Amino acid sequence: METALTAVELFEKLVQLEAIVAPSMLSDLHVGRLLAVAAARGALENVAINLASIHDSAYVSEMKSRAAAVEARLTANPAMIAR
Repeated sequence: METALTAVELFEKLVQLEAIVAPSMLSDLHVGRLLAVAAARGALENVAINLASIHDSAYVSEMKSRAAAVEARLTANPAMIAR
């Protein structure tokens, strides 16, 4: 979960940088955003698969809620709209 959170925070920071980055660096910034999204989603997949083996229902519920919140941060961001 920490990896997913760190990756989504990086994604959000890269979105903010787009307004001030030199035009020659935009492609690098976009690639960085794509990699941050992939890292977040990959981490969320690992969380989901590992939750299947955990029997503490309260913990599983909390982690599923946190995972949904991370996914919502990604999908709610206008930068996620395909070019």
